Amino acid sequence: MLDLNGLFTSIGKRMRADFESARATLTHPVLKGTAFEGTVKEFFRQYLPDRLGVATGQLVDSTGSLSKQLDVVIFDKSKSPILYENNGVQVIPVECAYAVIEVKARLDASELPSIHANMLSVKNLKKTAYYGGESAIIETTNVYGQAWNHWPTNYFVFGFESPNPRTMQVPMIEYHNASLQQPHMRIDLMCILDRGVFLNLTQDGKFDSLPSPTSVPVYIATDQSLLLFYTLVVHLMNQARMPNFRFNDYIGKIDWKRDQSTIG
Repeated sequence: MLDLNGLFTSIGKRMRADFESARATLTHPVLKGTAFEGTVKEFFRQYLPDRLGVATGQLVDSTGSLSKQLDVVIFDKSKSPILYENNGVQVIPVECAYAVIEVKARLDASELPSIHANMLSVKNLKKTAYYGGESAIIETTNVYGQAWNHWPTNYFVFGFESPNPRTMQVPMIEYHNASLQQPHMRIDLMCILDRGVFLNLTQDGKFDSLPSPTSVPVYIATDQSLLLFYTLVVHLMNQARMPNFRFNDYIGKIDWKRDQSTIG
């Protein structure tokens, strides 16, 4: 019988060892950050279904708006064109993205404003470049307490350590309430390696990966946080679907006409 607890405990220990090795060896903060992000990216690249791509870079929408630089992007590899790639950094149409994971070496309440700003740079992008609407039957997905004709981009956070995770729960609730953000415009899920997971508690006492109008963020302390986080992410990604991408929306403003005098 496969021992998932043992497997993910071993994976978590390797991730912790990689984190400690990078922190002890590398002195430049950018190099450290790249190493930390690489550890998380390689984990998901190895353990997510093959149809999903895992990348570092930016998302762009058909108006030309760009997200901030993103640590880990999970996207539909089978349908997504890569608009730019250099040294492992990619620019991907937002329509093709299912989720983003922000990686933090140290996670505490002081990080929430910057995480929120990064999240908004993703969730404010417009997902409109799809084919569809011709059929009498419209396929929808119900998440965040409402129906969608596409998969709204999820925003997760992964931290390697935190001084006191429980102290973040009240600031998270206050931050969401003060900003009056709709559920789909919030930070969805946060994991702290070996410590616990911030997820969403529904009115009937069930755990959910994504917030809803009536849910509240709660902290679940567990030394199997990686397994819980992975389970929640995979549960969502196995539901995620993407209408056929309409690339013409991205190139529609290009003037293809040549000077008539040069033809012939």
